[in-house]
Amino acid sequence: MKTRNDFDVPVFEYYDNGGKYSGCRRGTKKDDFNYKTEVVKADDKKLIAADIWYGIMNFESSEKVSGEMFSFDSEGLRKAYEYIDEAYELWLTAHEPITHEIAEDETIE
Repeated sequence: MKTRNDFDVPVFEYYDNGGKYSGCRRGTKKDDFNYKTEVVKADDKKLIAADIWYGIMNFESSEKVSGEMFSFDSEGLRKAYEYIDEAYELWLTAHEPITHEIAEDETIE
């Protein structure tokens, strides 16, 4: 499944089995847009956390830009990715992602 900004979204069962998921888009200044979704426990119930940070470092080494908690169900997951899409659209107002199409004879090392 994909969001309106073409982010991959695992199905809800992925989270129900304890999964967490992250992704990024590269910025021209290497100030990447990064996101992470995972299941967290709060007040003896499960929630889906969606966190946003910028830069080339991992989440633990970076300053979180924003984050929200959503209900632990399919609707909560949908809202978490709407939140990520909205945060990405805000990031795009000040940043340009790097887009580079790979030629057929070009390899990635």
